Amino acid sequence: MEKLNDICSEAVSKKELASIDRDFAQDVTQRVLSDNQVYQEWKAKEFDDRSSERKQLVKMVRRELRDVYGVFFTNPLSPSERQAIQDDPSDENLKDVMKRHLSTRERLPQYPYLYDHMSSWFGSYSSILDIGCGYNPLSIPVFNQGKSVKIIDISGAELRFLESVLHRRGIRVSSDIIDVSNQENFSKMFKSGEISDESGSYDVAFCFKLFDSLETKNRGITTTLLECLRDQTNKGIVVSFARRTVSGRNKIDADRDWFYDALESLDGFERKDVETINETYHLIRWKNA
Repeated sequence: MEKLNDICSEAVSKKELASIDRDFAQDVTQRVLSDNQVYQEWKAKEFDDRSSERKQLVKMVRRELRDVYGVFFTNPLSPSERQAIQDDPSDENLKDVMKRHLSTRERLPQYPYLYDHMSSWFGSYSSILDIGCGYNPLSIPVFNQGKSVKIIDISGAELRFLESVLHRRGIRVSSDIIDVSNQENFSKMFKSGEISDESGSYDVAFCFKLFDSLETKNRGITTTLLECLRDQTNKGIVVSFARRTVSGRNKIDADRDWFYDALESLDGFERKDVETINETYHLIRWKNA
């Protein structure tokens, strides 16, 4: 356990990974070390801290954490910057924060277009569930979307920052640190009602650039998550997929049949597709809404 903590601590010492929830980071470290040949080789060297195996394990853990989190934060906020934003959460300042995250930076000029389509498709909606949220919740007050939001991510520090800012902007907000890639964990929380809104469910759920990484790590998880979201939303869900790689230089040509097959397994829905330069959005409306 001590060695696991040492590897985990060094892995998250990088600035872009420092705000990740410690329990989540330890879970990732445990998964990386489990049945790992490099770990066995390090163990055979009596856990020599100067060995190449130890360095390799730290790199493995960092790579895994970046896959699910760190790659999107291009310029993390410093403590003083966070405090300044909390003191003055103006539209201009929140837009500056959104530029620090790759996805919201790309999305920023497209938000009015996207939200117009959502309003015409879903009608009015006041409560939102945002899974794997990043800085997307900051767009809710900036573009006048909804009155309450539940935000889910893996960084406790980021969630606390978002809660403070949204509260100052008059948005009712709650948060949970959840590793959505852990199918058993999130399924249990959905079914137990721990994620439910006070009214029992949400109007819409946002799942932006979420399913590709989840399905890669846990094949079949898409079906379970969609079923949970069907039960937790009144009007529908919005799912997005990247159209370009993180660098923006190359287009992503993926059929994603696994997603559409999982979607078709749900009860009645209607789908509207909205495309921007960097993302494809599926606006999925329940027929009984």
